[in-house]
Amino acid sequence: MQQWPFKLDQFIILNLALGGTMGGTINDAIFNNPVIMKVDYVRVYQRK
Repeated sequence: MQQWPFKLDQFIILNLALGGTMGGTINDAIFNNPVIMKVDYVRVYQRK
């Protein structure tokens, strides 16, 4: 009998990387106020 794979908790790590040279410089003053990252939905694909 095959078991249902989604009985256990599942986690997806969403990384909000800031900085580097590709996007330009980051103004640190934006962190003086609370910063909120809102995610509407996440789509997960599986390779066949």
